[in-house]
Amino acid sequence: YLELLRVNGVEGPGTDWPRSQQKALDYSYAHTGEVREYASLLKNFLAYDPVRDGFTVAEQSHVFLRKYPQSELIKGVRELAGKSDRAAEQWFADVLSEVDRLNSEQKSQQALGLIDSISPRLLPPDKQAILQLKRRSLGSTGQTWTSQDNGIQEEILEVPRQDNQDAQAAVPVTPVSPAGEGVVDDGLQRTWDQALKDMQAKNYDQSIELFSGLLNTSYAARANERIREASLLAAQEKRKEAAALFVRASRATDTARRRQLLMSSRNLLEEILQKYPRSGLAGKVRRNLNRIDQELAGIDQTI
Repeated sequence: YLELLRVNGVEGPGTDWPRSQQKALDYSYAHTGEVREYASLLKNFLAYDPVRDGFTVAEQSHVFLRKYPQSELIKGVRELAGKSDRAAEQWFADVLSEVDRLNSEQKSQQALGLIDSISPRLLPPDKQAILQLKRRSLGSTGQTWTSQDNGIQEEILEVPRQDNQDAQAAVPVTPVSPAGEGVVDDGLQRTWDQALKDMQAKNYDQSIELFSGLLNTSYAARANERIREASLLAAQEKRKEAAALFVRASRATDTARRRQLLMSSRNLLEEILQKYPRSGLAGKVRRNLNRIDQELAGIDQTI
């Protein structure tokens, strides 16, 4: 490729392809392990079979994103992650629909057989918990799908991934007057500083209240952004609590206890919609609520 560039001239016709390939080769020499992992991911993606692979390819892509956040290959990996996520989610939705269909036709043993045919290694913790609840609704405890002993992070209900998209911790910023002269009102500055301290201490409700008090001041633009950040962080904390309750419900053997845990999880999600409308998570929370309502309906049918 270097010879082609030399023959054609650095900017001559026909140089785009050799230049791009030479750049890729240079990158691969400097990042051998990274490129090998990308090649493995690409191979698995191209050969993807949802019944055989489940969410493993999607998880492999997210591992790459976490491991190499500054990679020049990141754009392509994000595309692979999105496509594999959608394919795996569609497969899982089809599985749940088939389980429900079999159950509605009084074929509970076939429904249980379908659940048992899916290896837990193909599923992330949230999907394992959902299948566990499905199994229990069919009247069988079966195998335990999630295990703290195996070190599985049991955060379900689509708790946000950690792929370069985490909410960043609040960084103190010194506001200036609207005129940009660096003149700061001492009272407003104290309120701002306290709001930041509350936010960093995870006292999100107090932080939001203080920032809201600055919306009609020269601090309005910055305060508005901090309200959004604090709302997102608070909502994420609530969703994690709801996730923990959902996992406990999936393990509960007593129907009344399982229903109680699901209702507690549901109440936390409802609280997010009421208290943190600016979190940006409303759509996901409503989907979470829909999933819990389905599980509650299944329990009510068995009572």
